[in-house]
Amino acid sequence: LAVPLNHLGELLIQEGDIAGARAALEESLSINTDEADRAGFWPPYVGLYNLGEVATIEGDAAAAAAYYQRSAELAQARQDGFRHVPLRLLGQLAIDQGHLDAAHEFLTASLIAAREWGKAGWGVAP
Repeated sequence: LAVPLNHLGELLIQEGDIAGARAALEESLSINTDEADRAGFWPPYVGLYNLGEVATIEGDAAAAAAYYQRSAELAQARQDGFRHVPLRLLGQLAIDQGHLDAAHEFLTASLIAAREWGKAGWGVAP
């Protein structure tokens, strides 16, 4: 159920139903903890990344950064190249806030992670 709820949350983001997206994503994450059997198949840091997207849309940069940071940390702990996604978005948030040194660090780390994962084009900032 965690995977379909996460996908529902993603769909609701695209449809503009941010409250519905948050509810679906939070429920997905509550089911899919690191201790759950399915967490290896659908890691919780994907849900955290999506909640970061919701927080960004809501204009809550601090919450978005916290979700992205936790997502990147959990992906790093599993040595998953997915970490390049939240790192890139942390870089974008830093740019938006005028923190260019931090943005450089996040975006560099994102590009390195993407290259290691074999998806270098994905790490380019929007």
